[in-house]
Amino acid sequence: MKNVYLIQFGAEFGDRNNQSVFFPYAIGCLAAYAWSKPGIGETYELKDLIFRRGDFHAAMLESPYLVCFSCYVWNYDYNILAAKAIKQSYPDCLIMFGGRQITYEASLLESLSFVDFLVCYEGELPFYRLLKELNGGALENVPSLIFRKNGSIVCNPVGSIDAEELVSPYLSGVFDRLLKRDTEYVATIETVRGCPFACAYCDTALPDRTVKLIPAERTKREIDWLSAHGVKMCFCIDSNFGMHPRDVEIARYLTEKKRAVGFPQKLDVALSKEKNASALQTVELLHNADMFNIVTLSVQSTNPETLVAVGRKNIDFRSFRESIVRYADIGIKPFTELILGLPCETYNSFCSGFEKLIHAGQKYYIEVYRCYILPNTALSRPEMISRYGIETVRTVPVLHHIAVENMTGISKSAEIVVATAAMSREEWVRANLFAILMQSCYFMGALNFVADYLYRENDVGYRVFFEGLMLYLLGSDRPTGAVLRRFESLFKNFAAGEAPLYYYDPVFGDLTWFAEEGLFLEIAKAPGQFYADIKPYLLRFVSSDFADELLWYQQLMLYVPHKEADSIKIHYDFATYFSSQDAPLQERSLRFTVRQNAQYESLADYAREVVWYRRKYGGTVCSVENSTITAE
Repeated sequence: MKNVYLIQFGAEFGDRNNQSVFFPYAIGCLAAYAWSKPGIGETYELKDLIFRRGDFHAAMLESPYLVCFSCYVWNYDYNILAAKAIKQSYPDCLIMFGGRQITYEASLLESLSFVDFLVCYEGELPFYRLLKELNGGALENVPSLIFRKNGSIVCNPVGSIDAEELVSPYLSGVFDRLLKRDTEYVATIETVRGCPFACAYCDTALPDRTVKLIPAERTKREIDWLSAHGVKMCFCIDSNFGMHPRDVEIARYLTEKKRAVGFPQKLDVALSKEKNASALQTVELLHNADMFNIVTLSVQSTNPETLVAVGRKNIDFRSFRESIVRYADIGIKPFTELILGLPCETYNSFCSGFEKLIHAGQKYYIEVYRCYILPNTALSRPEMISRYGIETVRTVPVLHHIAVENMTGISKSAEIVVATAAMSREEWVRANLFAILMQSCYFMGALNFVADYLYRENDVGYRVFFEGLMLYLLGSDRPTGAVLRRFESLFKNFAAGEAPLYYYDPVFGDLTWFAEEGLFLEIAKAPGQFYADIKPYLLRFVSSDFADELLWYQQLMLYVPHKEADSIKIHYDFATYFSSQDAPLQERSLRFTVRQNAQYESLADYAREVVWYRRKYGGTVCSVENSTITAE
């Protein structure tokens, strides 16, 4: 028997006491398909699925014949080190690299002297055929394979596989061996492979742009398996779940299984960009079962020139607003995604995008992602890089909620845009600062009431207010100014390729945080200091006495680590004013009292339970959902 190992190193989320990992779905699919074929099990033994970096060292392998690596931005460099170590210890061992990081180029294999085979695009069929042909056949018969022969590199034609032929790693028993470990697993669910859209920055679409529907009955049986084994969290990797009418059937099955057995408990999913009837029904089913509470309304950019450059078509703002209203009617708070660093996006258009989205109805949350140049995307082509003047840094991916000690092994193989012909590095840094101020102070609620009041009463635009605040704080000698300058340094160091992009302070636990989470945590740690620092800036717009009352109310409504109950007497009915779009602000002496529904023993507990888990659906602001609020 010839020993085969499959390796897919992934990130481990959570602190050292409460970590979860994904089932290694990619290599599981390869193993499930190959060992379902006659002759493979008689010739090859699947020795292990290796997916945690701490579990690997070359000496652990037993006479390896073939070792296969699944490669992506978070593990590629580490895979290279591991493969070199294996080749040094076992010179005759064959090494295969596959996954989305692998491009269909002979030059890539030339640069990887210790790798014998590259597999591009879908891996199941090439991996099986490679095992078959290595047993006395011809490598030319292996689709999507790149290999060496007689001093030359051969690139075989790309092959594909029908959805009905794919074999589930859950149902095949491949993952049964993993259940013996004391590990909290997150399960990947794949009901569709491929994407009908052609966004230049995304690597989800298949080379031929086909979309493969995996049989719904298989997905239901996978849900049965996950339920039976008590898997709490699932991640659906479909790009557009809810697009197809059958997705309603799958969503209903998930909710019925949770109701009957209790598992799976939660589902993370990228919902359909087209908000049709099946998408809305899918959302409502999952929401009513408390499987998720948020929906993504992705736009990536509001700049028409950028959307043309990346081949993206957004819904119009009228439809966007209608979608927000429909979701809000069923109790869902949809959030929106923007990508910083796309072609043709200027500092001005990026910052203005926040205000456009707020006016279109997005009052819940805007997530900002940094633009990656991923292999196998249109944006990675040299002509695109040249045309749009794209500059990148090679770094670790922007990962979050990972134990700091686990970040040391994350690969520095992500190419992240830090400048384009339309946005300089200095502007990129400034755009990041503006974004995290908008996210922490408006959408997470540190200054949302202040900003809304100034817009309604003084016609001060959201961009004007927060951009002015940014400049004020950067030039301020107050503590909050020093905090913002630390984040400015964080972005500058990242743009120079000198540091990864995450926030860390041990007082909030041993986890990494998004920069906007870090800024909010700094505010929540000492809110009184923050509002004292903000007042001089607010005096540009309102009187001192009114600024005091508005800031008192703003601070009262912030969900902070240590506030069992808080009470203030003010002379304006802010609660009625902010609960209505058109109610006038009335002078009325009221005592507002807020009692939060939870207290936290440490800042780390607060950071995890409130900022990590609930920031996207209003958990950082006191409301009837998380507090008792009275006015008398």
